[in-house]
Amino acid sequence: MGATAASWLLGASPVDLSSGITITGTTTIILILIAFFKVRLVIMHFMEIRTAPLPLKLLCEAWLFATPGVIIGIYLTTNLH
Repeated sequence: MGATAASWLLGASPVDLSSGITITGTTTIILILIAFFKVRLVIMHFMEIRTAPLPLKLLCEAWLFATPGVIIGIYLTTNLH
């Protein structure tokens, strides 16, 4: 629940919070990382990959490492100012 609250606070528009918070590139990257942390929790615990054979665990961990890296990489290269 803490990750969800942090995501909401980081991603809320200034109109919602009336505090002048704006979403920056750093905020976007943090939100992507929080989202993939939550995805990892779902995959490891609810899909029970934590008790799966080692090759499957390694495949899932590799996917969980590579995918946000690719998304962040694309984001950074397409949003250069």
